This record gives sequence, structure tokens and C-alpha cells, in this order.
Amino acid sequence: MNQTLLIILLLTLMHSIPAVAQDSGDEDVADPSQAEIDSLLSLVTPQTPDTLKARYYNNIALISEIPDTIIKYANLSLNLCDKNNDFLLAKNNNFIGYAYRWN
Repeated sequence: MNQTLLIILLLTLMHSIPAVAQDSGDEDVADPSQAEIDSLLSLVTPQTPDTLKARYYNNIALISEIPDTIIKYANLSLNLCDKNNDFLLAKNNNFIGYAYRWN
């Protein structure tokens, strides 16, 4: 009798505790700095020089709080920046490293 009561009590307690799933990291999460990101993206046009595009994308990686967004724009910046610009190359690689660590 006591074992049955104990089992029922434990099952009731387990059923009342909500299950918490780990965040899947979807892009559906709103970035708090989305307005700033949109503002920077509005500056990027086909006529914008690659060096400026690289800086804009680097700034997006800097202000974003979503790891996938950071990785995306840091990689875009890496592809466009001058390979002699060690500072920008280092910043982009640093952003990518931190974003992968957060993931």
C-alpha cells in the first residue's frame, strides 16, 4: 500500500514538472539590434566599394547578438576585405570564433 502511494505521488510530481527543451538556435529569434543591422544593410548597394561593404558587414557582426548572424556577416566581410588589412581580418576571425563558441 505504501509503495503504491509513493509511486502515485512520484508520478504526479514528475507529471507536474514542465519539460524544458534546449533552444534549437533557429533564426526565428529576434535580434535586439535588428534596426541597426537594417540601417547598415541599407547602405550596401551594388555600387558600394568592396572595402566599405566589408566594414559594414564587420559592423553588423559586431553589433549582432545572434551567433548565426555574426558568422554570416563576418564571413561576408572576410570575403570582401583587403587581404592586407590585418586588423579587419583579425576582427572578423575573432567574431567567428566567439560565435562558434556561443553555439
